[in-house]
Amino acid sequence: MKKGFEFSKLIIVFETVIVTGLTLVILALAYMSICRGYGGSLPYLTALVAPAWGCYAFSAKHYYSKAGKENVLKIKQSGSSDRDY
Repeated sequence: MKKGFEFSKLIIVFETVIVTGLTLVILALAYMSICRGYGGSLPYLTALVAPAWGCYAFSAKHYYSKAGKENVLKIKQSGSSDRDY
């Protein structure tokens, strides 16, 4: 049986790549600032990372909740009982 296109999985993978990339860019900017002798604080950089990870956590929670519900439905449709696993 051919599996259908799972758009929600594509979204969570895309979000993971974006948030990880943003974090790496922010870390690179902080590293460059320190290497060039910047002695101040970098709150503007950390202020960009925290909301991105917060949004990612929210969407990941809902994705895994949805996936869990779909898996329960698949198990029920397959005719398995609780004793089988």
